[in-house]
Amino acid sequence: MNVRRSMFAFCAAAAIATAMSSALPAQRMRDTLAWTSQNQTFRDAGCSGRECSSAELSWPDFGARPGPRARVNDFLLISMVVVEGGRKPSLRRRNIANVGKEFLDAARTGSSAGMPWDAKRTISVVCNTPTRVLLRSDEYSFTGGAHGNFASLFAAFVPGTGAPVSERAMVPTTLRTAILPVAERAFRRERELSPTGSLMEAGYTFKDDKFEVSTAFLAVCGSSLFVHWNVYAIAPYAAGPIHLTIPLDSVPTLRR
Repeated sequence: MNVRRSMFAFCAAAAIATAMSSALPAQRMRDTLAWTSQNQTFRDAGCSGRECSSAELSWPDFGARPGPRARVNDFLLISMVVVEGGRKPSLRRRNIANVGKEFLDAARTGSSAGMPWDAKRTISVVCNTPTRVLLRSDEYSFTGGAHGNFASLFAAFVPGTGAPVSERAMVPTTLRTAILPVAERAFRRERELSPTGSLMEAGYTFKDDKFEVSTAFLAVCGSSLFVHWNVYAIAPYAAGPIHLTIPLDSVPTLRR
């Protein structure tokens, strides 16, 4: 159990954020598209006084408008793929309760030597504009083994309809080379690295020691370019996920 507790310390930010949001009453948020924060916790039966499997979920509810609401619901279901070992849940069952139930069912039948499973899913609204809403799902899960998994997934959609917006539509492949110098300067500044020093020597595993964004998630929303690398993408597990927010004024080729 010490390994599990150390991993919870590593993911303290996500866990604390989930715990804080769970303690607050639902709040109505307004930007372009109004939403309400929702939280739900599922725990295995009969776990009073001992550790047991649990799933904690936090997500934005966009109300009765079917497009945005269904999009968020699908996104939460898709995010559970990570903790279910690749078994994709059916998107036809758009019911939050099924997400927790499927996780607990998997925990009971898993081969992790009786160790309790944990999952924390926090979906946040990163950007909310008249033309685009960007969501981020921060996910921590422990399903046995040496350590847990931590990852972020992203989804963008049109607020009026819920239609998805792909990463390629936001940042076309033809423009990725043009943004590299700006992104590298932001990366080095954020990580307090020398402007010209070796990235490999600093602990980052870019191929041939050259900065690139092929393993990052890229999104444009509002006045910002968002760049995100998940755990292991460009650094060891202990480094955690790496995220940059770059003003679009610095990237003229992406201005809308």
